[in-house]
Amino acid sequence: MKKQLTFIITLLFGVVAMTAQTYQYGLVRDFNNTGEIYEYTFVIVPDFANGSVEVGSVNITISISTGNTLTSFTQINGSNWDDNTNFTAAVLNGFTAGDGTRDLWTFSREASSQLTIASHTAGQQIPLFSFVVANMPTSGDITLTENTDAVIVDLAANSGGSFDLSNFFGADIDGTPITDTDFYGGNESGLVMYDLMDPLLNIDEVSDTLHDIIVSPNPAISSFTIQGATSSIDEVKIFDINGGLVKEITADTIDEAISVKELSVGVYFVKISSNQIKKMIKLVKS
Repeated sequence: MKKQLTFIITLLFGVVAMTAQTYQYGLVRDFNNTGEIYEYTFVIVPDFANGSVEVGSVNITISISTGNTLTSFTQINGSNWDDNTNFTAAVLNGFTAGDGTRDLWTFSREASSQLTIASHTAGQQIPLFSFVVANMPTSGDITLTENTDAVIVDLAANSGGSFDLSNFFGADIDGTPITDTDFYGGNESGLVMYDLMDPLLNIDEVSDTLHDIIVSPNPAISSFTIQGATSSIDEVKIFDINGGLVKEITADTIDEAISVKELSVGVYFVKISSNQIKKMIKLVKS
């Protein structure tokens, strides 16, 4: 009896260890890579360390405020992704899915297209592809969906299963055939949603302490001031439309008017930092 209990406990621990091996999905801002300020990179984040892993079929669905276009799709690590597919808000409405304000973009790869991921550690961000939001949106957000997302569920149900955009991640981690393995572990906290008005910021990075902050005047001709801060500001950086740093303001001059006389007419982004919290504000120089 004791041996049987030991065997059962060992088996249970083995099952727990096996099911704990998952890859979470994430989006990472990557504007410094190509100079595009609206560039995002899709990464997988394992919760375990492992040697090289063969990856099979994978699917990821991204939700974005309607009217935006994703371009410059770039595969990383030879990941062999198929063409992405766009389900517009109008198409989703035809299947009684969505509220007409968001589009879905789905990216997938087939098991027949081999991909080997090199040895990795737990928590490592492994990039698989990048893309750019082609237009310059001033509102809305871009979000990784979960399989419980109402739009995903409704689309699959109301299309009779023809359009099942659920996320999954097939891999051969422990000798199990790829086609029978799904190691999708949900989305990585903190890498899920980005505000398109503040393109360099994750939604989680915007705190109430900076919620009411503004720059004025905006548009600015020669200078602007920061108004509405409820805590001290540590740093201010100004980026051009391509994500290049054009000006950095030190802490001892932040309370003064910030000159932009030397900047060309155009659109800029003012990044304000306070106690490790950041906010990005769009600034027009006229």
